[in-house]
Amino acid sequence: MQRIGLAEKLGLGSAASRTFVAPRTPLENVLAGIWADVLRLEQVGIHGRFFALGGDSLLAAHVLTSIHDAMHLEVGVVSLFDAPTVAEMAEYLETLIKAGRVALPEIARVSRDETAAGVAGPGTAVDAAAGGA
Repeated sequence: MQRIGLAEKLGLGSAASRTFVAPRTPLENVLAGIWADVLRLEQVGIHGRFFALGGDSLLAAHVLTSIHDAMHLEVGVVSLFDAPTVAEMAEYLETLIKAGRVALPEIARVSRDETAAGVAGPGTAVDAAAGGA
């Protein structure tokens, strides 16, 4: 195991992980909110390293699920090790977005018979046309 730079990689030997810098972009703001919610912290700066702030593998999975839910992006676990700060993750996600790697939400198929009968479900255009919410 290579230990040279391990403390720095985990954010344990760096003053940057202890200095709060507020999010600068909307994407950083969303990610900082996700980090704070998952880690149960009041605030997370853009240079705070996920694992140094108390994150672990289970919480990492929760962060990645939250990113997927918020942005429809498929992000692997390794990305959190490669980009453990809000700023680094935002930069990584920007590259995915620019590359068109956004996973669009699935659209449920509904047959014409179901649509005509108003069976599409509550909150749908068919439901609204039938006088629903």
